[in-house]
Amino acid sequence: MIVKDALRSLKDSGSKAVFYWLTFYLTSALMFLFFNMAESATHGETEFYLTDNLADLTKYLTQGNMGNLMMVFVVIMCSIDLVYANDFYVKNKTKELAVRMISGATFTQLAAYLLIQTLLLLLIAIPLGILSGLILIPVFNRILASAGSELFIEIQSYGLLQYFSVTGFIVCLTTVLNMSFAYKSTAILMLNGNIESMNSSGKTFVTEKTKAFDLIVSILALGLYILPVFLYYRGTSGMALYTLMGCFALERVLTGLFMPALTKLIRRRKLKDPADALAYGFLRKDIQVTRSTVYLFLVDTTVLVSMMFTRNNTPIERMLVMTSYVVISILQAMTMMFRLETELYSRNRDYRIMDQVGVSGEKRKKVCRKEILLYYGFVLAVTLIYMGNIAGALIISKSLSAGYAAVLIAIAAVPLIIAGILAEIYYRSVLNG
Repeated sequence: MIVKDALRSLKDSGSKAVFYWLTFYLTSALMFLFFNMAESATHGETEFYLTDNLADLTKYLTQGNMGNLMMVFVVIMCSIDLVYANDFYVKNKTKELAVRMISGATFTQLAAYLLIQTLLLLLIAIPLGILSGLILIPVFNRILASAGSELFIEIQSYGLLQYFSVTGFIVCLTTVLNMSFAYKSTAILMLNGNIESMNSSGKTFVTEKTKAFDLIVSILALGLYILPVFLYYRGTSGMALYTLMGCFALERVLTGLFMPALTKLIRRRKLKDPADALAYGFLRKDIQVTRSTVYLFLVDTTVLVSMMFTRNNTPIERMLVMTSYVVISILQAMTMMFRLETELYSRNRDYRIMDQVGVSGEKRKKVCRKEILLYYGFVLAVTLIYMGNIAGALIISKSLSAGYAAVLIAIAAVPLIIAGILAEIYYRSVLNG
């Protein structure tokens, strides 16, 4: 009975299940290609630098084994993507879980209900990911041959061992996440609460600082955020480090300057159109909720680009980074979309209030469209400030052609644009549901 209900629910989920499955599929295909390419590039050689010496660390980043450098990075990024994708999918099951709980379902039955759906998607995604990798390997080898490479991608036994180990970790991770959500749902529903109370349970109190001190710190953070733009042109070897520094500063810029500026803009009624005021208000909340995924997208794209062009890579190593760059750009855009859509899922209540106070349907559509445009416009602007200047620095240093730079920027920007379109479609379905 549970199996039949789980399959019916999976079918009814439609696009949500498709995007959830797509995350598993892309992760599986990337991992299969990545581990076999990394082993083919390094011939099984390993390098480990466990040191606090900055000179040794710099040497490792610029000359160390590319496969080892990227392994932890790619696995961590894919794991984060899966966490957000799973969070989006299961939270859209809240009403179903509530109905089943009211009907007498136990924690075990709720967990089984979610796990059956997830494992079925995994069982379809993993073989297709392996098949896609097997199809792409000969294609990549032809590209490497045309580039004059002496190394080619082969199926490596140790690469397969790494792939299946990470795949096992992914299965365990999603199992734990689903069981955790089922447990939380059961506890909260038994206490006559709701799922949203989970988000507010971890709030802490912070001591207030003076406004003057906050402003000074925020202005210094703004300077630190802008500084990498100039440092990129001084040398390409530290690009990844400069970007990380800028992302730390961006957190303070958003919370100390950007958010307060939006608040003042709305409260002082400088926006003549009420729809604009509502859109900016929702934008403020969207950025607050999703800013961690914005940082991840920015760091991932810039770090991978810098690794592609600031090291003396072999053709196969460059292809390894390029493949990771393309897939992770897509995955991170999807992660941002999942995080945003998890927030949009609860937005129906706000629109019902708008309806009650007389806001027309056309106005509500305008708010929805403008909010999405503002949000993804903001993300694109934040990304292009760094990506555009990195590309400019690489062009000036003759490490990159203008055409190739445009392609790299498009690889980062196009998934965001597509995610924005899909987010608006999802948004409308939530409001009409």
